[in-house]
Amino acid sequence: RPYTRHIVSVGDLHGDFPNARKVLQFSGVTDDKGAWSGVVDYYVQTDDIIDRGDTIKLFTFMNTLREQAQARGGTVLSHLGNHEWMNVIGDWR
Repeated sequence: RPYTRHIVSVGDLHGDFPNARKVLQFSGVTDDKGAWSGVVDYYVQTDDIIDRGDTIKLFTFMNTLREQAQARGGTVLSHLGNHEWMNVIGDWR
């Protein structure tokens, strides 16, 4: 049997918690309660978790998801996007 991994990648959530939940459930990353489903091996958040919406709620959710994934043998990998970097350097436009 060939070695396979189920990988899901999503980008540019921009703090949009309700739509992030929909996308992650639709793609099999989370279950209907918003918890790590165990169906996916890797979830890659390509960039821009923050800005425009409920950034703190989404950021906290992603950290919880990361912990749940790790406990079940999965991985949540987040890449920093331009919005994260802009906040780091104090560019608040």
